[in-house]
Amino acid sequence: WALSANYGHTLAIVTGRVVGWGANASGNLGINSLVSSISTPTDNYSLTSGVWAITAGAEHSCAIVNGSAKCWGGNALGQLGTNSTTDVVGPTQVSGLTTAGTHIEAGAANTCAIVNGGVKCWGDGSLGAIGNNALSSVHVPTAGTDNASGASAIGLGDNNVCAVINGNLKCWGVNGKGQLGDNSNTLRTVPTTVMGLTSSVRAGSLGDVHGCAIVNGGVQCWGGNTSFLLGDNSATSSVVAVTTVGLGTGVQEISSGQDVSCAVVNGAAKCWGQNTSGALGDNSTTESRNPVQVSGLTSGVQTVAAGYLFACALRNGAVSCWGTDDVGQLGDNQSSGSSARPVPVSGMGQNVTALTAGNDFACGRVDSQIKCWGNNGQGRLGDNSNTERNVPVAVSGISGGIQSIQAGVHHACAIVNGAALCWGSNTFGELGRNSPGDGSGYPFPVIGYGLSGKVSGLAPGRGTTCAVVGGTPKCWGRNDFGQLGNNFEDGGAARVAPDEVYGAAGLSHKEFTSRGHLHCAYLGPRIHCWGDNSSGGLGVNSSAATVVQPAPLYNFKP
Repeated sequence: WALSANYGHTLAIVTGRVVGWGANASGNLGINSLVSSISTPTDNYSLTSGVWAITAGAEHSCAIVNGSAKCWGGNALGQLGTNSTTDVVGPTQVSGLTTAGTHIEAGAANTCAIVNGGVKCWGDGSLGAIGNNALSSVHVPTAGTDNASGASAIGLGDNNVCAVINGNLKCWGVNGKGQLGDNSNTLRTVPTTVMGLTSSVRAGSLGDVHGCAIVNGGVQCWGGNTSFLLGDNSATSSVVAVTTVGLGTGVQEISSGQDVSCAVVNGAAKCWGQNTSGALGDNSTTESRNPVQVSGLTSGVQTVAAGYLFACALRNGAVSCWGTDDVGQLGDNQSSGSSARPVPVSGMGQNVTALTAGNDFACGRVDSQIKCWGNNGQGRLGDNSNTERNVPVAVSGISGGIQSIQAGVHHACAIVNGAALCWGSNTFGELGRNSPGDGSGYPFPVIGYGLSGKVSGLAPGRGTTCAVVGGTPKCWGRNDFGQLGNNFEDGGAARVAPDEVYGAAGLSHKEFTSRGHLHCAYLGPRIHCWGDNSSGGLGVNSSAATVVQPAPLYNFKP
């Protein structure tokens, strides 16, 4: 399967053949007619097997069939690449592109393809979109300047083109609104390197007002910074990602809490942020604007989990915690007030395989059980009680089949045999039960809604839960900051049924993360975020207070 849509028509590959529907006035559906519109999927005239790729332009379409590029539809500016300007109603061979084609993309009135590792373009060149240092249209595929080899991906806008070439993102064409990303508004007729982009984003994590991601083995963070959460040796907030200093390139895991963030760096645990309760774990309460080493955790650390003024680490199968301990969140059977260095969590043994932290509680997977400790208000420990626990207790009713566990601010969820189970706060319907109300100390499945056996990712936040269901991100619960990502703000209303994240259907999913009223996910090849942006915590280079649908993370590329 593959899909492509543009102004008025849509194309799909189904079992190797092409079907299309929508506008057809220029023959853009390739069905050998000029019927103005088709309201149901209709087979292409001749592309019945062997189709690898499909793309829809404004009034034309193209495909790669067994390595050969073919186009059809409107051709006033030569966008079909047939060495003419005559419209055609069925697939027609692109001049010279009979083999070795791997990618093809159609724009408004131009087309580009990757052939033998190089980029070739054709069609409207009046604004530089051919990339050949000229401002004229061409009717056959034409190689641009500095893009003849090493290309691995390509995308077309409205008279502008971008391509990944030898690991760098380069763009050319119209640039009146800075769409080429080269720190100018100058039209470019040859490929120009996009400024400031990093690559190799591996994982992300969100706090209440900030987010961080592992990039090229280091860390970049964005959002609120009054508690030094960005780790960039400043207290200045940022709506775009900045580099966290002193971590090098060996970062393996990252976790962002409300006022502290931690990372695993070459097997060592390091933290940054607020330290009034010893939450940095460096055996002090001294504030630091950049990461510091957690005492004693210099090797063997597998995972870190940061909450509100406390954090925990999983090292060689055992768990230790540090920071504030007013409700038992250190799990050391003391509730001693605080500890500025790691203390062992009681009764977890050496077989812990997963760790997660909420606002004031933590949970881990050990053998066939989930065990939690700390604040148990609204049943967030899942032991069918509301009793505070300073040692771990088993979550009721779960005895195997555990695939993952994630804690939100005041509730937690697990995937068990492909089903989502949630417990704790339900004030906004975040447990996915029939209606909002009192919390539950017993794990309940997110009822109905097609989730059973289909959940592959979970991300509980503050009053909201998101999940990947059958490959599609869906969210439920609180939505007053647009945190459901469904293109609405619902005030104080709650949605107890999973609602599909706007525009995410059919996009590949790699990771989901939530915290507070912020949500981010890999959708397609990029990180997208939505929800509360009052501190710039979404990192989308916008000062809007709320973002109600996924927006791409600024300054990141696949």
